[in-house]
Formats: sequence, structure tokens, C-alpha cells
Amino acid sequence: MSTRPRSCRQPRCSRERPEVRFAALNKKAEEYAKQGKWEEARLSLLSAIDAQPKSDSAYFALAEVQIKLKQIPQAIENYRAALNINPNHRDARLHLAALMMAARQFEIAESDINKLLEKNPKDIEARILKANLESTPLRKNYSESKQILKGVLADNPNQAAAI
Repeated sequence: MSTRPRSCRQPRCSRERPEVRFAALNKKAEEYAKQGKWEEARLSLLSAIDAQPKSDSAYFALAEVQIKLKQIPQAIENYRAALNINPNHRDARLHLAALMMAARQFEIAESDINKLLEKNPKDIEARILKANLESTPLRKNYSESKQILKGVLADNPNQAAAI
């Protein structure tokens, strides 16, 4: 005999508080991701977003999983969703800028990079992206790229990405 109330027919009762359901689904998604079960993680995150649609972290996590699944357009949408909820979500903005550069959407990438650098001019990853942007075939601004990277190395001599 089931211990669930008769009105609750789903494995997770619909009366469960959304934040409790969200936390459980998020945790399950993390477990799936650690196991490399990307599709299961994606489904758990979609359910978590249904439970708590204003969670920038869930949209970000979903985008990260979608990158693993090679669902790049969907990942871009979810990075943007995270930024719509929280414009200060640094990692969402950084990852979106990197994807835009890979897609040769340089103006969009530059906009996101500039927002990151306005917030923190010493952001190493944003500065490295900016240097990469300056050295694209479109810009060919190699001296500016070199100056940016020299600045990163001056601040942190062991920064492998800049080296």
C-alpha cells in the first residue's frame, strides 16, 4: 500500500514546495553530470526550471550540460536566460562571449566582454577573451592583443592561458 496521499499520484507530490522540489532536482542533475549522464542531467534541470523559473543558476547549469550534449544554440539561449534573470552572472556572460567568438559573432562577444571588464577591469578570463578578439582575422589588431596579454602576465606571471 502506498504511503502517498491519494491525491498525489506522481513520484514527487505536486503539493511539494517548489523550492524543495527544485533543490532535489538540482542535486539529482549534479549527480547525473558527475556520472556523465548528460541527457538525464538535462531533463532534471528542465524540471528544476519548471519548479523555479527565476533561477539563473539552473539556466546556467542547463547551458553547461547542453554544451556537453553539443546543443550549442540551446546553450546560447540558456546563457541568455540566466543573464536576463541576473545580468551580473559573470560565468554566463563569459561563456556566452566565448561561444559568440567561436560563432564569429564578434560584435556580440565584444559587448559581453566589455560588460565584464566594466564590472572588473582585472578579470583575467575576460581580458584574455578581449586579447583573442583583437587578434581575430577581422581586427588583426595584434599589438593591442599583445599589450592586453602583457598586462595579464604583469598582474599574474603564472597565468598559463596568457602565456
